[in-house]
Amino acid sequence: MKKTFKKLLATVMASALAITSFGVDVSLVKADVEATVDIVAGGGDQNIKNMLITDKATIDGVEYNNYMKNNGVGMDSTTVAQSTANINDGKLNTRWETNGGDNQDLVINFHNTYKIKAIGMFWEDASAADYIIQGSLDGKEYTDLKRVTTTDHARTDMIKFAQEQEVRFLRLHCLTRNTAYGFS
Repeated sequence: MKKTFKKLLATVMASALAITSFGVDVSLVKADVEATVDIVAGGGDQNIKNMLITDKATIDGVEYNNYMKNNGVGMDSTTVAQSTANINDGKLNTRWETNGGDNQDLVINFHNTYKIKAIGMFWEDASAADYIIQGSLDGKEYTDLKRVTTTDHARTDMIKFAQEQEVRFLRLHCLTRNTAYGFS
């Protein structure tokens, strides 16, 4: 049965900011970015879930800012079954969901440039089995930051970068699903 109470990609943790411009047309630039991924199945890591509803959090002794909580963060999805506004509403019982089908994108525009050190995600059962996190400064050229492949369903993913990554846009490129439902 499909769960309807989890949250996807609600936290981007970072430090530093500067103003840049906005763009929508996209292409991909390949890059090797060193990063680790901690996946916690069975409903996920409670520390990461708690971080989704706060402005700042400390995990494993590292303080993170949740820039998804900033006013004006814009989000756009290839298809929408449940609103992208649910991503950063501060509630763990709402969610974003695409319509069914693989190869769906979620683009986040921070309207500022940030140097991110990690990305935390809370997936419900209808999670991505294979996805790529991509970053961009202009919304046109994207760099692969990390590809994640897992068969775990309800989970948290914590992607930690060896060096901060400067982004204004993040794109979650969902390649394949763990269920027949849309990504959520």
